[in-house]
Amino acid sequence: MKKKIILMSMLFSLILGMFNTTIHALELNEIETIDLISTNSLEVAEEISSYMEYGNVVARNTLLFGKQVIDLYVEFENETVALNNFIKDNVDVLSYLKETYELDNITSSNFNEYYSKFKSSLENNPWYNSDEIIYKFDSFMDIFENKEKNDEIINVVNSMSKRQRALLNENEYNYDMLNLTILLPSYSNLSTKGNDFLLKQKSNEISTRALSETNLTNAINYAKLNATSPNVTNYKYYADADCTNFASQILEAGGKSQIVTSSESTGWWHIKTVVSDRVTTHDHSLSWIRADKFAKYMGIFSNHTTITSLAKNVKAGDFIAKDSSKDGDYDHIGFVTLKDSSLQLYEDEDGNVRSYINFKVAQHTSNYHRWVSDDGNDWEKMSTKNFSVSIVAR
Repeated sequence: MKKKIILMSMLFSLILGMFNTTIHALELNEIETIDLISTNSLEVAEEISSYMEYGNVVARNTLLFGKQVIDLYVEFENETVALNNFIKDNVDVLSYLKETYELDNITSSNFNEYYSKFKSSLENNPWYNSDEIIYKFDSFMDIFENKEKNDEIINVVNSMSKRQRALLNENEYNYDMLNLTILLPSYSNLSTKGNDFLLKQKSNEISTRALSETNLTNAINYAKLNATSPNVTNYKYYADADCTNFASQILEAGGKSQIVTSSESTGWWHIKTVVSDRVTTHDHSLSWIRADKFAKYMGIFSNHTTITSLAKNVKAGDFIAKDSSKDGDYDHIGFVTLKDSSLQLYEDEDGNVRSYINFKVAQHTSNYHRWVSDDGNDWEKMSTKNFSVSIVAR
């Protein structure tokens, strides 16, 4: 009788295990959007809506994948309304771009082209010294592009292998997951976990901010030499968005080896091919030329919302990543070449006088090598322009 009970118990456990496995398999194959929004997403949407003048910003419903919740970027509640408001407010600049570059009437499908022309022609246009106009274009674009980013996240999740889905569902993390986590907003829990994993792996190999003195000197010298004179001999130059391409060149000059793969979505690499005397092609990974993917691929060392905090922690040889609207997406990269001991004064968002330790930044788009305190350098305006800056691990 005892043996029979044991056998029946084993059989029941086997059947239950098969049942659970079936449910588990279904979970791994099902991805759904649920009426659940994380606290992080809500807080980001509320903060951006408080100063965004073109339309209300809302948090998207999260993706539910098995036991894993995946945050998406915040978006305009009504993209058409937001774009129309932006057009009305910037009609003179947009009309100039349309006529000068013979562009079609502006729509949601070609706004990226208008924005690209705006960025590439800054130094030759009357609004170059208008912080207000540049800020309007940058802050609007930072939210406008998020719909496309969310679509990309959904496509990547849908295309994940069974092994990757199993790891994601069990809340495990390894390098296979990097392709997904570098797409997510930096405030998402999964992105944070991926960043922690990267920093842990780097700390096992070498300090996350350590280059040898020789390599650090090489990186800084390269940045100084090419900040205002781009190296078009060895690399392609993107007039409208070259900041990350330049940052990658600096990092390579500092001794970091490329990680070459067969896909632009993975690794960190650049390949120059001389086709003929007149034709040279350049291929890159997205992490080589896009600020958000560069920062998240390398890993984030620390986050800062005031210039005082950033200046206290930054070192010569650090890459700094700007998030223009604090929406979890980095859109600009600079490189610190020198840190001073002098204190600079500034006013915060409440009009209080604060101070920070001055440091010098080399960057592209716009191309310069300047002290943060210099005119034409807006890194110190973090508090008044609602952006944050992170120090990138290298």
